[in-house]
Amino acid sequence: HHKLTYGNILDQSNFNNRKFENYARRHGFISAVPLREIVEAYNYGVRNLYELSEYLQLSEKYILEALEQYKKIYGIGTNYGEYSITFEPLRVFEYKEI
Repeated sequence: HHKLTYGNILDQSNFNNRKFENYARRHGFISAVPLREIVEAYNYGVRNLYELSEYLQLSEKYILEALEQYKKIYGIGTNYGEYSITFEPLRVFEYKEI
């Protein structure tokens, strides 16, 4: 948070403080659980939330919150390189053009 916000943002009744807090949280989630890591985990053999939390060494709750942030940004899923990622349920598909 200290790299993205400044001052005291503890008072969440202030709109700007809430905005800065949400911005910092979103950045933290995306930095800790990047799409690249989700694809790498899939290629490693990870197939469920528990295995992903073990692979990334993060709690399942934290990963679920990160996936919620991704859903706010991308909707139900997105493409990353040659892969299609859906966030609920979390699935990764490798696709090839026909």
